[in-house]
Amino acid sequence: MATIFSFPEDPNSIANANIFVENQKMPIIVWEDIDGVRRIYRSTKQEDESWSAAYDMTLPTGEDSSLHGVTQNQCGATSILWSMENPDGYPQLMMSQYR
Repeated sequence: MATIFSFPEDPNSIANANIFVENQKMPIIVWEDIDGVRRIYRSTKQEDESWSAAYDMTLPTGEDSSLHGVTQNQCGATSILWSMENPDGYPQLMMSQYR
């Protein structure tokens, strides 16, 4: 088994990890870190390059977040559905898209 990505965090804090590769387009990994403040991260890989550094999608606020779903269409566009608490403590639904 080959390591495609190594997590610097405690591996027990990783939840809801998803990886998608469609039609030889850009692969993407999305996961939730549940150690302390819950955050959503993503990493991508371009052809013949290494995986990008983990990107914290909850920046700049870094509030508690939850990953709800990840899909990728036949053209390789990825949609990530997640929620994050607003400053008043109420959840707000977010969607991020990558091509």
